[in-house]
Amino acid sequence: MITRSGQVIRALRAIVRYHLSCGVHGYSGSRHIDSAVKRLSASLTVVQKSAASTKSSVAPEVADTAKQPVSARAALAQLTEEVASCRMCQLHTQRICPVVGDGGRQPRLLIVGEWPIVPSAATRPETLFGVEEDLMVERMKTALGLSPDHVYVTSLIKCGVPAAVRPSLEQAKTCSRYVRRQVELLQPEVVCAMGTFAAQVLTGIDRPLSMLRGRVLPGGLGDESQLVVVPTYHPTFLLQNPDMKSAAWQDLQLVMKKLGLQHRNA
Repeated sequence: MITRSGQVIRALRAIVRYHLSCGVHGYSGSRHIDSAVKRLSASLTVVQKSAASTKSSVAPEVADTAKQPVSARAALAQLTEEVASCRMCQLHTQRICPVVGDGGRQPRLLIVGEWPIVPSAATRPETLFGVEEDLMVERMKTALGLSPDHVYVTSLIKCGVPAAVRPSLEQAKTCSRYVRRQVELLQPEVVCAMGTFAAQVLTGIDRPLSMLRGRVLPGGLGDESQLVVVPTYHPTFLLQNPDMKSAAWQDLQLVMKKLGLQHRNA
């Protein structure tokens, strides 16, 4: 059981990680900060000893299965709150609602699109890419043969915007810090980047999607050295160009190969 002081310390650590992702590497009034950190460190030692004592009386398999999903849910809920109040780019002025993503909390595959489309502020449906796009992604997930718990779907940009809004690549890069945190939290084995913005930002390679897809590339967000990215076409593009679905299926086969799944017919 996590004590109140333990919850406070966890929250403070999350804030510090967020500040680091934003480029903040120091605070004014360092003497006071140092003093506070020492007090927090002492409190953390007490909390850790208490947690260790509690853990020894609980079966390891029970503690492991209960702890991780709760932690992930809490962290993703906090991320949603941060996106809802984000002002890092002008896209927030057209944001209808934050759309952080949906799926399993320990996924093998993370699917990342470009930006979520929300038809209207009145309806605010639970869409990730768009109504028809989400249906296509569901068919892709079925074709891969992964259970719902093993897939998480999100967008590079977290602001749900009207269909007429066209975010820029710079706005996508600004918002990528949220995806980086999701990668760190969810620890997927493979990321499938759908669309040009997603492919360029997640690989760090400024090339057309036609030159990026069909390959397994290393992640380009920063610290996730083991992350692999498979770029492919965005569902919107595939709906407009159905003749390209066979190429997208080839990309999904690369995903299946990296995950050790058996290839299926398209």
